[in-house]
Amino acid sequence: MSALCGVVYLDGRPADAGDLEAPMAAMEHHAVDGMSVWAAGPAVLGHQMLWVTPESKHEQLPYHDSEAGLTITADVRLDNREELFAALRVPYAERRETSDSRLILLAYLKWGEETPIHLLGDFAFAIWDAHSRRLFCARDILGAMPFFYHHAATRFAFASEIRAMLALDGVRPILDMSTLAGYLDRWQTVHLTRSFYRDVPKLPPAHALTVDMGGLRQWEYWHPEDASDVRLGSDEEYAEALKDLLHRAVACRLRSGYGIGAHVSGGLDSSTVAVLAARELRAQQRQLVCGYSWSPPIRENEPPIAGDERLRVQLVSHQEQIPTQYTELVPEDAVAPFLRDVSTQPTETLIRELVVARLAHQADIRVMLSGWGGDELISYHGRGFHSEMFWRGDWQALCQETVKQGRSLLKVLAKEVILPLVPNSIVWGMRPKSIKDLYPCRDAMSPYISSTLDVAFRTAGLGSPQPHPTPSSVKDAQLQMLRKGHLTWRLESRTYDGAHHSLVYRYPLLDRRIIEFALGLPPTMYLREGRRRFIFRRSTAGILPARLRETPMKQDHAIRAQMLELLPSVVPLLLEALREHNSRAPGWQHVNHSKLIDALASAHQRTPPVLPELTSLFAVVALAFLNPSAVVDTVGVT
Repeated sequence: MSALCGVVYLDGRPADAGDLEAPMAAMEHHAVDGMSVWAAGPAVLGHQMLWVTPESKHEQLPYHDSEAGLTITADVRLDNREELFAALRVPYAERRETSDSRLILLAYLKWGEETPIHLLGDFAFAIWDAHSRRLFCARDILGAMPFFYHHAATRFAFASEIRAMLALDGVRPILDMSTLAGYLDRWQTVHLTRSFYRDVPKLPPAHALTVDMGGLRQWEYWHPEDASDVRLGSDEEYAEALKDLLHRAVACRLRSGYGIGAHVSGGLDSSTVAVLAARELRAQQRQLVCGYSWSPPIRENEPPIAGDERLRVQLVSHQEQIPTQYTELVPEDAVAPFLRDVSTQPTETLIRELVVARLAHQADIRVMLSGWGGDELISYHGRGFHSEMFWRGDWQALCQETVKQGRSLLKVLAKEVILPLVPNSIVWGMRPKSIKDLYPCRDAMSPYISSTLDVAFRTAGLGSPQPHPTPSSVKDAQLQMLRKGHLTWRLESRTYDGAHHSLVYRYPLLDRRIIEFALGLPPTMYLREGRRRFIFRRSTAGILPARLRETPMKQDHAIRAQMLELLPSVVPLLLEALREHNSRAPGWQHVNHSKLIDALASAHQRTPPVLPELTSLFAVVALAFLNPSAVVDTVGVT
């Protein structure tokens, strides 16, 4: 990804390039193909360039339109360029070299604050309007491109990374204890608006903002709840409509002046993306450079594994002649994510993907296609179906699908219809005590951070009875997952780490057209005749090998076996890192090193290992390597 940053002085004082020196230095790994700063009046905008699309090689950012008085800086890939060219009446002779950022500026001249809803793709951008002395910013619908900001009485600042924001004078690194508590409670942040720092919020996905001397205004420009119903005449029409969308979503993401790779997991989603990409690239006299599997390679004389996902990877690779690399992990790879500052370096699903990104960089690949997001939307398994049939009064469909799945009708009714009606406190009281204790390893934390986190846990409702929003329909379930935040958290994590390997990720199954199609489908498109992901399986006929297409569920047995094999070596490396850290920063503020080391060593000696206990300890290990400048506000938590 490229990176953007900027400062606008709301009191009107002049800005200069030096105001961005520290933020630009904090993100210099983005500037593979150059950097630039523009300043005029109270605004200064910066950009660090990574060339990916052919047009980006001729792009100058920040870009200033002197006639319109507009200046833009952006990290963007637009997927509906042809539609925009037509709507904005861009001459044919200019289209080939017109950059995506220039298109956004033209769109802003036509549509103003309504511009984002007309854009398909991944983006974060800021436009300074010198005439109105107003800054307009927007972020794509799922937040693939990060956007952090700081708003004070006399200054507004923004950047693609938290570290750039913390490099600015006047931005205090006060930890947001609610976010930190959420990380410890679920081992991932789920906030769409909050970062790990109280004074550095995020612009949420599908949101835009304006800021000027009158203040900051923020709004949501895309509402997934408003997706229209999709009703066609037959299963075949649904399948053909989806197949067309899949082809278009993959094809528009192949715009690259560099090599393209793809995840190949052996599942429906990534395999579909990889096959369609390989075929489209061949039609363009290009090639998919490599497919990447998170699974370890099959070793000589390795005993067979039931349901081995690598055999399905081989099916796809052989069918499309895709060169494939498997992921060889060493203990150091597994330890690395725990030794980084999680407050500025997100760590969601990084162990294997860091290796993949490293391999892709070595192959001069700058685009990685991923099937991530399909499970939650277009290839959804159908949770919410039984509840929807019950409340709709379609008893026949409810009974038929339950029987064909081999499930007990009484258990289905109890779990998916009755349980959501029971007060949450009662459900919580019925759970085992060990599940209640979601606040891990208090003794390993310093007393004041533990007490401050106690307040945060109570304020955020963590470590206590949690909502159990069993969906009332399939669409309700999909909307819950869109709002939950885990999709954005993983996209942000991959974007961050991809930047360190000159790699950008693209997600065809998270194309807005596919998302809206998925949200509008009837529930029977997801569960039919006992088969989950019904319409996705049907639409991939002629794309995926039949054996893969009909596999009930992908299970990563080889990956789990590899992690269990590595685990005995991982804990000693963590212990060594903690002891070394303690020697450099004895008694450091966030953890009690000796107690954490003792707890980790004790857990390591158990046979077999207690994975939930180790997982909780690994989360606390992250506190030891947290930003040493981070401040804990012991006065109160918001």
